[in-house]
Amino acid sequence: LMLFFLAMAHDGIDLNYIAYLKPSHIYRSESCPKGLGGYNHHGKAWRFLLPPNLLYRASNNLLEHLASIITPWIDIIDGELGNGDCSLSMTDSSTSEGW
Repeated sequence: LMLFFLAMAHDGIDLNYIAYLKPSHIYRSESCPKGLGGYNHHGKAWRFLLPPNLLYRASNNLLEHLASIITPWIDIIDGELGNGDCSLSMTDSSTSEGW
């Protein structure tokens, strides 16, 4: 284990992992039993309505968690969120954020 840490220290440690940074990207997401959605601080938004055969088959906490992952993922796909960027993804469910 010590050799692993020494090798990591030799390669260098990104200060973004140990220093406080103001988020450069802020995301909000929300869900309800019928769908989920989210948006970023630039106004890019998305939503997904669940098909009728999937309604009420997943807990709202699961949908909140999925929405909190998808919202920044859209910026990653579009190339707007890269290495070293500091992002804050918020939801109204503290249970979901803890997952």
